Amino acid sequence: MKFLFVSGLKHLPQAFGGVQSNAHEMALELQRRGHDVCVAAALEPHDRLGVATRLKNRLLPSRAVFDKSLGYPVFRRWEVREALSNIVQTTRPDIAVLQPSEHLALAHELIRLGIPTLVYFHDVLFDELEGDPRELKEAHFLANSEFTARRCREEFGLSTTVINPIFQAERYRTKPRWRSVTMINPIPVKGGEVALRLAAACPDIPFRLVPSWRMSPDQRDSISTRIKSLPNVTLARPTMNTRRIYAEAKVLLAPSILGEAWGRVVSEAHFSGIPVLASNRGGLPEAVGPGGVVLDPEGPLEPWIEALRRMWTDDAYFADLSAAARAYSKRPQMNPAAQVELMVRAARAAIAGQPAAARELGASPDAPSPDPDLPAVPSAVYGFTR
Repeated sequence: MKFLFVSGLKHLPQAFGGVQSNAHEMALELQRRGHDVCVAAALEPHDRLGVATRLKNRLLPSRAVFDKSLGYPVFRRWEVREALSNIVQTTRPDIAVLQPSEHLALAHELIRLGIPTLVYFHDVLFDELEGDPRELKEAHFLANSEFTARRCREEFGLSTTVINPIFQAERYRTKPRWRSVTMINPIPVKGGEVALRLAAACPDIPFRLVPSWRMSPDQRDSISTRIKSLPNVTLARPTMNTRRIYAEAKVLLAPSILGEAWGRVVSEAHFSGIPVLASNRGGLPEAVGPGGVVLDPEGPLEPWIEALRRMWTDDAYFADLSAAARAYSKRPQMNPAAQVELMVRAARAAIAGQPAAARELGASPDAPSPDPDLPAVPSAVYGFTR
């Protein structure tokens, strides 16, 4: 089957985030199982890849301009929607998977071009949709968590197929040295203020804050100023080497104020047995499960202090949480072979023009064989539609 992943956002390596990582790792897993994958994404014109793309656009027909640095073709364009007709003619996909952003505009264009379409919700920022997904009568819908699926149902009455974020665990798994409480992207909406207050209340516990590549200079300067009075806090350099981040962590802190649809860093930490102290917002409780503790980020600080101190000082309690985190990372919903199978079945349902909720989801004779290194997972485990 030929998959075309489409987004109004930039793609790796020009932009880094959960949406990009999920599309990339799903693309690689689909390829491993014999499917063809292309990506259409926005173009960042000023880095090395952007300059090379602009030069090729001047020298070659636009349909021939793509790069394969990630192992599959990526078509980077100024205006993705305007370029879709050309990209579709070039790639001839069987199915398109819409990622944020510009879901609806891109979906309308793909449907106009006659391409079966899956709209994949990775967040619940519905006020940014610029339209109503119920208008997409021909589209099928995916959600990255039970929380996202529930919000889609409550807001629009949509039935969605839940496919949790996919991970190639070996990219994240490491042997932690249990040296710090680690928080990634400590901006205010992610709970950066909670992290700083915790660090001030626990001066004997080392904290390590890891900025994201998207953090603005002003945000970084603000944090640098704040931590001058906190000798137990280190501001690390942004890095794409996630193993280096998790190698230092004993506890991952994720006190987001937002209604996170999932919390990708939570699952990344779990692969190494790192428990998580997180907020109870959005899909974070679903991502954390038994592998950590969730609390109200806008409630009193004392429960956060108590939970963190117990995780840091109670060896037996920490060992239990660490084992639970590692075990939870191996649950059926995180099995890449099964996640790919769900994606393929949703694609087949969309191609057949059948409502996903009405489709029989038993194993089909031509379904790709599960990865022999991963345990077989019955489809019934998932409760395919929500």
